[in-house]
Amino acid sequence: MENDSKQYYVKLPLWKKCTFGMIDSANNFSWSYISSFLAIYLTDTFLIPAATVSLMFLLCRFWDAINDPIVGYLADRTRSRWGRYRPWIMFASAPLFITTALLFWPHPEWAVGVKTAYVVILYALVVLFYTMVNLTYGSLNSVVTQDPAERGSLASWRLLFAYIGSTLMVQLVTRCEPVLSAKYPNMGYFILAVIFAVFCIPMQILCAKSQKEVVPPQPSPKKIGIFKSLAISFKNREFMIVCILFLAQGFALYGAGTINIYWFKYVLGDVNPMATFSLITLIPSMLGCFTSQFWCNKLKHKGKAIAITYAVQVVMYVAQYFLFRNTINVTLLYVLGIVLQYFAGANMSIIYGMVPDTVEVTEYQTKGIRMDGFLNTVSSFWNKVGITIGTSGAPLILALTGYVANAPTQTPAVIEGLQLMKWIMPAAFNLICLICLFWYKLGYKEFDELVAKIAAERPQWEQTTAEKYVHTARKGRCAMYQSVSQRFRRKNSNDLIVTFLPVVVVLTLHSYLRNAGLNPTVFRVLQITTIVLLAALLAAVNHFYFRSFCYTLIDGSESRPREALRFPDDSLTFERVQNKKSRIYERVRRQEMLCLLEPGEDYDEKRFGPVSRTFLMTARSAKSAARLYYKQDGTVYCAKFHPDAEQNALLRRWIGENAIHS
Repeated sequence: MENDSKQYYVKLPLWKKCTFGMIDSANNFSWSYISSFLAIYLTDTFLIPAATVSLMFLLCRFWDAINDPIVGYLADRTRSRWGRYRPWIMFASAPLFITTALLFWPHPEWAVGVKTAYVVILYALVVLFYTMVNLTYGSLNSVVTQDPAERGSLASWRLLFAYIGSTLMVQLVTRCEPVLSAKYPNMGYFILAVIFAVFCIPMQILCAKSQKEVVPPQPSPKKIGIFKSLAISFKNREFMIVCILFLAQGFALYGAGTINIYWFKYVLGDVNPMATFSLITLIPSMLGCFTSQFWCNKLKHKGKAIAITYAVQVVMYVAQYFLFRNTINVTLLYVLGIVLQYFAGANMSIIYGMVPDTVEVTEYQTKGIRMDGFLNTVSSFWNKVGITIGTSGAPLILALTGYVANAPTQTPAVIEGLQLMKWIMPAAFNLICLICLFWYKLGYKEFDELVAKIAAERPQWEQTTAEKYVHTARKGRCAMYQSVSQRFRRKNSNDLIVTFLPVVVVLTLHSYLRNAGLNPTVFRVLQITTIVLLAALLAAVNHFYFRSFCYTLIDGSESRPREALRFPDDSLTFERVQNKKSRIYERVRRQEMLCLLEPGEDYDEKRFGPVSRTFLMTARSAKSAARLYYKQDGTVYCAKFHPDAEQNALLRRWIGENAIHS
C-alpha cells in the first residue's frame, strides 16, 4: 500500500529544477519591474498625480482579485496534450511582456484623463496575463511531483531564480535607465521593457515546455462551481493559514519594493546604494532559499521552520526602524539587510512549498476533488491583497503626507511615512503570521499518512463519482444507446421585448444627458457606464434567450454495448445547451425517482419528505412544467421540465415499478 500511495513521489533531475525556476525568473522581469518602478515612472516621468496613481493601482488590484478565481477554475478543468497548466504559461507569456512594454510607453504631453485611461487599460491587461502565467505556474509544483521534499526543493529553485531575475532587473534598470533617458528622453523604461520581452518570452515558453505533469487529474471532475470551490477551500485550515502568510508576504515584498526607491532617494538621499544593496543581498537570499529545505527536512515540519523566519524578521524590522530613525549608517544597513534577506529568502521558499501540500488536504476532505489550480488562485488572491495594500498604500501615504514629485527635499511627515511603510508595517504583518502558525499541523509525517489514506480510499471515491456524474462526450451517445431525447429553444417574443426594454431606456437617457451640458469628464463616465450596461444586457439575452435544454432517457435494460457509456443503468440526464455547447446539469437514476407530477397536482411531503431545492430545467414557462421529485444522499430535489409523451410514459412506468418493488 505504501508503494501505491507514493507512486507519484517523483525525484526530479537538476536540469528540470533549473528550468522550473527560470520560469519565475522571467516573471520577475515583468512583475517586479512594474512593482519597483511603475509608481515612480508614473509620478515623475508620465506626470500623473500620486493620488491618481494610488487609485489606479487600487482599481487594477480589484480587477486582479476578480480574474484570479476564474483563471484557477478554468485551469483545473483544462485538458490538453501538454497537460492542464503548461498551455496557459506558453500561450500567455508573449501578451504579458508585450503589454508590460506598452505600459512604459511615454506620452507626458497627453491630458491627465487620457494618460490615466491608457495606464488603467494596459495595467488591467498585464494583471490578467500575469495571472494566467503565474497561477498556473504555481500549480505545476503540485503535479510534477507529489513528494513534499521535492516540492520544497522546487520552491527553493523557484525563489532562487526569482531573486536572480529581480536583482538582475534592478541592476540593469538603475544603471541603464538614466543613460538611455539621457540619450532618448523619457524612453529609458520603455526600451528596457522591450529588451526584457525579447529575452524572456522564448525562455519562459521553452522552460514551461520542458516540464512534465505526472500527477493525473481526476478522471471525472465533480460538478462544482467557483463559489462552491471557494467554500471548500475555506474548510481547509492549513490552507487558510497559508493564505494569511501570502497576505503578509505580498505586502512585505511588493510594498517595500514600491517604497524602496522613494526611501533611498529621499530618506538616504542617494539612489545609487539601492542597486548595491540589491546586489549584496542576492547571495544571502539564495542561501536562504536553499537552506530552508534543509531546516524543513531537519524539523520534519514546514510550519515550524517558517515560524523561525517570521520571528527573526519581526525583530529585524523593528530594530532597523529605531536604528535608522534619525541617522543612517550605510554599512550597518547593508549588514542587517544581509541577515534580513537570508530569512526572507527562506521564508518565501517555504511558503511556496506549503501550498502544494494543502491540495491533498482538500482532496481528502472532499473525497476526490483535486483543486491544484484553484487553491493556488486563492492563495495568490491573498498575496495580491497584500500587494494591493503595499503598492497602492505607498503612493496614498505619500499624497497624504504632502509628497512633492522631484522636490530636492521632503517634509518630515513624508520621511516618517516612508519609515513606517518600510519597517513597521511589514513587522506587524509578520507578527500576525507567527501567531497563526500555532494552528498549522501539517508536518511530513501527517502528510505521508494523508497520502496513504487517499491512495487507499480513492477507488471507492471514483466508483461513487462514476455513479453520480456524467462526463462523457455527447458525440455518439444516442447512436449507441436507444435513448429518448427532446430539445427545444425559447421562442417567446414577449420575453425578448422585455429584455431589450432596458436597452431602450438606457439609450434614451444617454441621449438626453448628452444635450444637458454636463462636464466632459462626467459625461465620459456616463458613456463608460452605458457601454457596461449594454454589454451586461446583451450577455443576459445570450444566456436567457439563446439557450435550450435536452432531456435524455437512457434505458439500460436492453442488450447493447454497455462499455460505451460509463452509466448504462436507467437514468434521466438534463443537459443545458447554450451557443451550441452542452454540459451535463443533473442526472437522476431510476431508483432515485419518487414521483412525477403534472401542473396542479400536489406533492405529498409527509410521504416523501421536504424538498431541499428546485431546479428549473426548461426555457418554457415554469407554471406549465411537470415536476420530477427525486432523492439523492437522503435529500429530496425537484426538477421542473417539459417531457414529451414518450418520456412521460417511460418515467411513470419506472416510478410505478419503483413503488411496487419498494
